[in-house]
Amino acid sequence: MSERTYRIGSIAGIEIRIHASALFLFGVLTCIISYGLLPRVTPQTTPGQALAVGLLFTALLFGSVLAHELGHAIVAKRRGKVVAGVTMTLLSATAHIAHGDERPADDIAIGAAGPAVSTALAILFGVGAYVLTKAGKPAGDLLGYLALANGLLGGFNWLPGLPMDGGRVVRGVLWRMSGNAVKATRQAALAGKGIAILLGAVGCWVAIIQDPALGIWACATAWFLAGLADGQYKTMIVRIALDGLLVRDLYAKDVEVLQTTATVEQAAAALRAAAPSRSLPVLFGERAAGCVGDDEVASVPLDRAGGTNVTAVMTRVADLATVAPDDDAMALLPALAVNRPEAVIVEDAGTYGGYIRREDVARLIARVEASRSRSG
Repeated sequence: MSERTYRIGSIAGIEIRIHASALFLFGVLTCIISYGLLPRVTPQTTPGQALAVGLLFTALLFGSVLAHELGHAIVAKRRGKVVAGVTMTLLSATAHIAHGDERPADDIAIGAAGPAVSTALAILFGVGAYVLTKAGKPAGDLLGYLALANGLLGGFNWLPGLPMDGGRVVRGVLWRMSGNAVKATRQAALAGKGIAILLGAVGCWVAIIQDPALGIWACATAWFLAGLADGQYKTMIVRIALDGLLVRDLYAKDVEVLQTTATVEQAAAALRAAAPSRSLPVLFGERAAGCVGDDEVASVPLDRAGGTNVTAVMTRVADLATVAPDDDAMALLPALAVNRPEAVIVEDAGTYGGYIRREDVARLIARVEASRSRSG
């Protein structure tokens, strides 16, 4: 987790951390409520009382968001999942639940837990607001705001499409019915995109007819949700494709290697012969020295390529993110993301072990997606 998070305790054995940005937001909301909202609701309140009530209200608001994520985390833990904790951030909270050995029933139970907690809190605060308002107590208004906040949080997450929690429930139901996790996820993601399109259409209407700022906000939210829905589908496909594999299982086969004595001209010829590969490993004897891609080769003019050593343009192994042969295949993803060219050299006991390119992983994922989509 980020070094800018702070441990604030644990609940049911689940560590709770808060990000520095959330602490900043906590202070801002406390000030707004204490010195902006409360003077209008209860003008007779002293500044000290207003600050105390503001702190309590903000704590309950943050606690409501935390309770939502703890609902996911506690149910996940009871179903045998590894839960690293819950982190409060600027705009939300995140339960860190490890993936693996997933079942449709897990999706349904874990997905429903968060919005169920929010719905229960909305009812609880709503009843409290009603009782206090009937008794003429100004605190009823504040509980009403908490009921509304939890109702919105729960209602939004009950929506039946990814990335909302309701989308995870829908995915679990469809998965149980079809036995096909890929197809179920794609359908849940499409439902999420449909919700995003509807929200975007409403946002455009609001922007034109009523409130431009609110409409633009709704359109931006719709765009964000559509991206998250697509991202969750892709993430799930990657997880299924790489599940149970080690780095050594993904070595590119029959990849030509270059020695450090090669010229850029020879590297260009090797890349053409190895098409569609966009990069090749460079060795010094049996040890990895680096890798060279088509962009680096193209940076050398043709009239100088024959006299320029490949080491002048290659990316040296010391500047590349590396993984070990027996690492989980998922460890490749962050390494591929930062390496240029987009490839990973794997060293085994100090010698060159293998080479893995982004296109190799992409082809595997595409094959798994195609086969899983047809089955079931």
